[in-house]
Amino acid sequence: MSTTRRLRISSFPNPYPGNPYLTLFYDHLRENGVDYVRSGYFGRSWRREKRGKIDYLRFHWPSFDYSAAAARRSLAAMAKIIGNVHAARMMGYKIIWTMHNLYPHERQNATLEWLFRFAFVRSVDLVFVHSPAARDDLWRRSRRRRSVHVVRIGL
Repeated sequence: MSTTRRLRISSFPNPYPGNPYLTLFYDHLRENGVDYVRSGYFGRSWRREKRGKIDYLRFHWPSFDYSAAAARRSLAAMAKIIGNVHAARMMGYKIIWTMHNLYPHERQNATLEWLFRFAFVRSVDLVFVHSPAARDDLWRRSRRRRSVHVVRIGL
């Protein structure tokens, strides 16, 4: 009898109505031995509470958490995200970014977006892209090849 624990993953954001991708993706993982754990606020107390209970933290659209009209507010939120990702890695979490797009569709400040993506790409353990072309784009713009995997959308 195997006592191997199933992998556990949490995402930011959680699956939500109106976006079938997240629900379908995490349902598929569950069918394949990976449990989904609903995430909460990605702060220190949540990371401590979930430490050892979640193996992977997966980010989809980090711009949801830093988009603000004022560049100064966006920059502060970006720095907080990067700091939280580094703190999570120090606690033993593995971090995945699913690069749906290299940059958000609507960008307030192209320079800040580039800086954030450059730092974020270097902060995560794995990057999932949806096509070889996206993988090549990531390489051209960030010089990252390590742990970049093509995971096609199954919708």
